[in-house]
Amino acid sequence: MSRLRILGRRRDAGAVATIVAILLAGGVLLGMTALVVDIGQLYAEREELQSGADAAAMAVALDCAQRGDVTRGNECLAAASTVPGYADRNARDGDSAIVRVCGSDSRLTPCSTVPGGNLADCIGTVPSGATYVEVRTKTETNGGSYIYPASFAQTLVDGYSGTTVGACSRVGWGSPGVGVALTFCLTEWNDATGSGTDLAPPPPAVPAGSYEVVLRTRSPGGGKPGGSPADPCEKKKSGADLPGDFGWTDTPDAATCQTLISSAGMYGVDPGSDVVKSCEAVFVAARDDRTPVIVPIYNEATGTGSGGVYRLEGFAAFVITGWGNLFPGVKDVPSWLNPATKCSPGDVCIFGYFTNALLPWSGGFSSTTNYGATVIKTIG
Repeated sequence: MSRLRILGRRRDAGAVATIVAILLAGGVLLGMTALVVDIGQLYAEREELQSGADAAAMAVALDCAQRGDVTRGNECLAAASTVPGYADRNARDGDSAIVRVCGSDSRLTPCSTVPGGNLADCIGTVPSGATYVEVRTKTETNGGSYIYPASFAQTLVDGYSGTTVGACSRVGWGSPGVGVALTFCLTEWNDATGSGTDLAPPPPAVPAGSYEVVLRTRSPGGGKPGGSPADPCEKKKSGADLPGDFGWTDTPDAATCQTLISSAGMYGVDPGSDVVKSCEAVFVAARDDRTPVIVPIYNEATGTGSGGVYRLEGFAAFVITGWGNLFPGVKDVPSWLNPATKCSPGDVCIFGYFTNALLPWSGGFSSTTNYGATVIKTIG
């Protein structure tokens, strides 16, 4: 190698060293390091706090939303003392602080309307019809400090030692806004559940066979097996059934077998048509998985035939156990709870039982009466 080329490399190395020295002296490299490292650590801290808030809020909501469960109700009352564990387990250092547990449920402390700032507020507003809980978390170190320490920024800014990071999660629950394309009157629900005093336990528990009901469409009857053949919905005008093959709602969603209820609480019926093919797949899956379906319950019917309209009363949770003559061209499916349950040749029947169920949800909420179907989701 020539002496000239060696000298060139030495001069390059000297130039690089000079540039690095200038950048260090001017604080540029330290500033970039602080920007990358410290801000990156703050983002990681907030992600941990958000995960903890999400877990804690969902845990509280699951306790508060469980209808008729005394144990879960007591846990809802004690939410403030139980949520720290959820938040801490989502922190890398095992520590985070709970700023507040609040909500619109009467068992929770009401939430403040004053913004918390520092990105510590829940996103958006509470949807109409939803009951909710909020959990707010913030930084806490092993030493008990609420300041997340900086690694490099304090060398550039006098007196700066770090910052407090916060997060918020809001989970809502309430009545759904849609149900499957099958509907029954409130009187049938009352007859089957003792007016809501005797609902079957939710899955995975297997209830006693006495909870199973036979609900009919073509020749409506409802009620417990062996009960009166008269349609309980025909006993009073406010619960009158429409004539024809009633029970299926019109315009069901082709993919989910669901019908959206209008804001006025009205929905039409399909008095003479066969149910869409997608409902068969939905019902088969629900029966096989023993997953409750959301059924709209009405308490008023007006019009006749294709012009018939139902007024929504609320939504029930119904576990399908089987059916008879329900889908044209499809063989009957026996009840997995009571194999002896039958559907008369001239009837169209669905077998199952009503229960209290808490179901994951992606749609909106409604302000209707809850007849056992409660939906839950993160809303902020």
